[in-house]
Amino acid sequence: MSSTELDSFRTYSINVSLNESIDQLYGQLCRLFGNTQMYFSKRKKLLLQLERKKNQYRRAIDRSDKRIIHEDRQQRQQIRDEQEQNNNWSMGGMAALVGIALAGMNTAATFIIMLLHVSKEKQFLIIYLYNIFY
Repeated sequence: MSSTELDSFRTYSINVSLNESIDQLYGQLCRLFGNTQMYFSKRKKLLLQLERKKNQYRRAIDRSDKRIIHEDRQQRQQIRDEQEQNNNWSMGGMAALVGIALAGMNTAATFIIMLLHVSKEKQFLIIYLYNIFY
């Protein structure tokens, strides 16, 4: 099981257990309202306890949701950063490749000029090469 699948399963199991607890709380609340033989003060006391428990579950769900959102944002940011690094590397590689190509052309031109230096037609060729490369 991959890390993402494990996190997804953990999130699912937390939410299922919370949802089951909320369903149980709802059942207790329905039984409490349906019980007419219990005094009002006792029902009110139990109702307040159930209300606190409900609020506790809601806070747990909110924390879980916030954590999931935060982890999702971090994962997206990490993917974005990795893509940016890959783009920067490829742009740097292209710049180096162009630089190497230009240096090679400059070296070749210099070599040709040095060879033609002994030639009789060197003035015409030097002017021609100068116009090509510059």
